[in-house]
Amino acid sequence: MPRVIVFDFGGTLDTHGRHWGDVLFTRWQTALPGLSHDVFWEAYVAAERAMTTEEDWDFRRTLRHKCRLEARFMQRPDAPEQADAVADACYELARECTSRSKEVLEALRAKGMPLVLVSNFYGNLPAVLRDFGLEDCFDHVVESARVGVRKPDSAIFRLVLDLYPTLTPADMLVAGDSERNDILPAQSLGMKTHLVRKFEDLLALV
Repeated sequence: MPRVIVFDFGGTLDTHGRHWGDVLFTRWQTALPGLSHDVFWEAYVAAERAMTTEEDWDFRRTLRHKCRLEARFMQRPDAPEQADAVADACYELARECTSRSKEVLEALRAKGMPLVLVSNFYGNLPAVLRDFGLEDCFDHVVESARVGVRKPDSAIFRLVLDLYPTLTPADMLVAGDSERNDILPAQSLGMKTHLVRKFEDLLALV
């Protein structure tokens, strides 16, 4: 039984195992019939690299900014007018998923389990958590943009170990959707891991 559970956010709590590239591509395909995955993926990567936010941006505003960047990099004349609609549809999916995730988090907290969030995010994660009503679910939040290190660098998980100096890596369980970003870095430190590919995988932690 772990003594601390460390959660990933994007792809884990907000989509229950679906990569955001897949979520966004599915919505863009609906908005832009005939859109190829190669064109989308190039725009997705470019937008991710260009992405900046303000600290007070909620998730809807974050997604709208991201989708507008993707539209710009797609260079399709019909993309810009579709960006906000794509973002809003993805936001509703995230709201539904985080609502169910919150039930899991609250059940774990009711059992006295300390919870930590470790996420590659843009500097506005506290505002996003408030948006979804998750701000009180975690004892600590470690956000890449604020600590200066990103997954898959295991150093971001070492920061969690520093928060609990009396515990060992084996006392901690990392739950995430990405083997590369979550599972392997955590395992390299001796932490236990739990791969999340669907909501039932989260539910199994309770």
